[in-house]
Amino acid sequence: MSTGSYWLVLIIVGAGTVLMRSLPIVLHGRGSMPKLIGRLLRHVPAAALTALVVPSVLYSTSTGSHVFDPARCGAGVLALFVALRTRNVVATLAAGMGGLWILAALLG
Repeated sequence: MSTGSYWLVLIIVGAGTVLMRSLPIVLHGRGSMPKLIGRLLRHVPAAALTALVVPSVLYSTSTGSHVFDPARCGAGVLALFVALRTRNVVATLAAGMGGLWILAALLG
C-alpha cells in the first residue's frame, strides 16, 4: 500500500467514525423513536451488565484459560440473593466480596 493510499483510507475511516458517533447527537430530538425500538432499548443496560458479569462470576482466568470456579459462582449466588432481598448496592457488594473471600479460603 502506498503512502497516498494509506492516508486516503485513514481519512475515510476517520470521517466515517466521526459521522457514526456524531449523527445520533445531531439528530436527537428531531423525530420520535418508534415505541418498539424504545421498549427494546430499555433492556440494553441490563443485557450489557449481564454480559460483563456472568463470565467473570462463572469462570476464573488466573491459570490462563477459562476454568469453572465454584468460589466465584457461590459468591455470585450469594450476591444475587442479597441484591434481591435488600435492594442495597453496598450490602450486595459487601456480601459478594465477603462470600468470595470466605469461599476462596475454604475451597482453596
